[in-house]
Amino acid sequence: MNIYLKGFKKGVFYLEKIKYKVFKKFHIDGFVFKKLEARRDKLLTQAKNEEEKKKIAFWYKHNLMLIKRENNREENINYHLDKDNPEETLFWLNVNKKIHKRGLKFNFIKLPIYILLLFMNNVFGNFILVNVLFILGLTKEIISLIINGSCIMLQNYSIDRVEKYIAGPYQKRKEKLARKTLEYVPLTEVTSKVMEKSETLPTPDEMLASLTTDEQRRLFLKLVMQELEYRKRHCEMSKVKTLKKI
Repeated sequence: MNIYLKGFKKGVFYLEKIKYKVFKKFHIDGFVFKKLEARRDKLLTQAKNEEEKKKIAFWYKHNLMLIKRENNREENINYHLDKDNPEETLFWLNVNKKIHKRGLKFNFIKLPIYILLLFMNNVFGNFILVNVLFILGLTKEIISLIINGSCIMLQNYSIDRVEKYIAGPYQKRKEKLARKTLEYVPLTEVTSKVMEKSETLPTPDEMLASLTTDEQRRLFLKLVMQELEYRKRHCEMSKVKTLKKI
């Protein structure tokens, strides 16, 4: 990664920290959840059969889970590698790349339009206020173009990194994950049924109430502790990085 991309990546992660602070302070996640729910309801009205409704319900709960995980961990899913599920990281990297590529196309369309309008105004009228508006629009598009282009370069780098991880270390990690999957079968058999019945994501209390054996409760507690440990490590790493800068 070159010096420019390293600096840009640091800027992205700095904005990420600010984003989640704002989200928590103003409870923006509630607004995001409502938008997602509205999208689900609209798709359900367009569903042709029960199979499509089931797919929409799964899509809604899966995305809701991802958003909550992002908010709890304070990490954008498309910039942080999930070593246990790199395919999902790769998928979201490509989704984000497509968004920025589309934005870049609009930048290349709008830029010459603003330049042409600015030229025409200076030739035929030279209105100062109009000039200011066109210059502001031109500046906005140039900044947007730089951001979109930089994001695409960073995503290309990240996509290459994730693909190499999938082709290499992840192949060995799969064996460990397979054993882990077998270990959690008694729990997943119950939780999957609860997830299917619920219209939204069940709360931890609801999930705990659905467990009937000590083994299921032990595995559930183990998962919770692993997640808390992950967040604790993430928080400590952030503090260490902050102290190094002081």
